Amino acid sequence: MTMMGMPRLQGAGMKLGIDLTLLENESAMWQMISRMPGMLWIANPGGELDFVSPQWLQETGYGLDELLGVAWQSLVHQDDRDEVCQQWSAATIHVEPFKLDFRFYCADGDYRWFSMRARPIFNFDGTTNCWFGLCVDINDFKRSQEKLNVSERHYSVLFENEINAIAQMHVIYGDQGETRDVRIDKVNEAYTRITGLAREKVEGK
Repeated sequence: MTMMGMPRLQGAGMKLGIDLTLLENESAMWQMISRMPGMLWIANPGGELDFVSPQWLQETGYGLDELLGVAWQSLVHQDDRDEVCQQWSAATIHVEPFKLDFRFYCADGDYRWFSMRARPIFNFDGTTNCWFGLCVDINDFKRSQEKLNVSERHYSVLFENEINAIAQMHVIYGDQGETRDVRIDKVNEAYTRITGLAREKVEGK
């Protein structure tokens, strides 16, 4: 595997304030990149990738020719692709930081959620030298979030039913862990209809 984009990375590093003189040679820099969490990438001013870290190859199972340029966009989930392409194009045109979460096709044959971040790196004359970006796997977080959303929807349907009276309560404990009080946080419409008590008479009591 060639160290594509390394000269551009050196320029980006200097503008980011990284002391590249601490790295004895290009090989040491490459080892540092290989150990970084997430998928590092560098794009030209127009937004086409001309460098990807080894993590990209490991995660996607594809070769460089299938990732560089704009080829990587074909690996974005079809439901996310238009938004990714539009926002990335807008970021490169307006030279603004880019931030977006989307699903990406991986080597295991499944789509995983990634968070992509990118910032422009400027030349001394103010023109764009390149884009420096990172993709981080957030799939576990997204899946947990989806499960929580489903659980909350189920609870909402149950709570708002018109047949069963439901009161949401919480227990107040003392310093020694003993139960000191039980208070009602909120009740549903069925509760007020069945008991004949108005919400303000029971909630918070």
